[in-house]
Amino acid sequence: MPTSLRDSRNCSIAVPSAPPLPPPPYLSDRVGTATDITCGGLGVRFLPGLCQVRTGCLVIITLCVLVSALHWLRPVLVPLVVAVALQNVLAPVVDLLVYRGRFPRALAIASSLLVGLGVLALLGSVVVSSIRELTRRKNMRLYQNTLEALLRRASHLFDGLREGTDGGDPLQDLPIADAAVETTKTLVNEAMGLLEMSFLVLIFTIYLMQGYQPLRPPRKGIGGRIEARLKRYLVIKTILSLVIGLLVGLILLALNAPLVGMWTFLNFALNFIPNLGPAIATLLPVPLMLFSHGGFSIMLAIALPSLVHVVLGGLLEPKLMGDHMELHPITVMLGLIFWGALWGLPGMFMSAPLTAAFKIVFESIEVTAPFARVLSGNIDSFMDARLASEEDVLPRSH
Repeated sequence: MPTSLRDSRNCSIAVPSAPPLPPPPYLSDRVGTATDITCGGLGVRFLPGLCQVRTGCLVIITLCVLVSALHWLRPVLVPLVVAVALQNVLAPVVDLLVYRGRFPRALAIASSLLVGLGVLALLGSVVVSSIRELTRRKNMRLYQNTLEALLRRASHLFDGLREGTDGGDPLQDLPIADAAVETTKTLVNEAMGLLEMSFLVLIFTIYLMQGYQPLRPPRKGIGGRIEARLKRYLVIKTILSLVIGLLVGLILLALNAPLVGMWTFLNFALNFIPNLGPAIATLLPVPLMLFSHGGFSIMLAIALPSLVHVVLGGLLEPKLMGDHMELHPITVMLGLIFWGALWGLPGMFMSAPLTAAFKIVFESIEVTAPFARVLSGNIDSFMDARLASEEDVLPRSH
């Protein structure tokens, strides 16, 4: 359509409009011609392929901002997420007290909070008593003497490495006790940090439980799906972790291992860390058993707890969970690394439900739906949808 302009003498001059520009040569094999499309709410004459590029860039920028916000708000978000997890663990207790025990709502919530505080206090006392037993002076002498004996045996196997030395004993005056004291101080500092965070977790949990409505119908939408999966995961994982911790504790007690209470607690807690946690919990008692047990007892202390973790955690847990989390094993491991780097140890404990929650959110948004397919390990479906989208939006020229 020609455009009408007026000059200074009030005369109309017809100016022809410019023809549409052809697509660039490097896109000519994929894009036919420029078309009138709406990209980002703007009706413009635009190449369809560039609209997808623009959308992808916006998604990447949004994810970067989200990760930065999660890291910056870590002091508040970590206690809040842990409180939400505790609230989902205590919710079935409240439902049971209201439905079976006919407790009033306020009394049921208060009772569940007292039970939770009692369990945490019991676990804390077990850990404190175990650390106190570990750092006793007579135990320090035992650790130092046994470790020196083991190192001397090892040094005799490598006598050739000591040629040319002054003949002194390199194992004399090993600072085993000092190293243990420093390690204990570090553990105490970490425990104080956890105690500070526990206070915020307690405050958040009390307020969350005050707003909980027992036996209410399940929510709908994204929030309802996240809540249902989180509650199911936490309840099953907590029960199985408790059983695993008790069984491993009984095994170590039968083997007369030291600090059985602490190893029981660590097997319960570390079972929440996918894949890596059970392996660490199984190997933790071994260094202390080297000081007072023979090789056969140490082998049993490794083999029997490993069997418990494999049967209950590797075989029974997937059958109880089913495909509830809908996460590929590689996704679980990458989520463990990501949340551990972002939030530290609490992020590692909550990596699986947090990754599942983000997957549900991605499924509900059209732009990020392909990422949800990747998280579930459905790479073929992701590639098929991607190719179909390219054929629809970027028709090839014939």
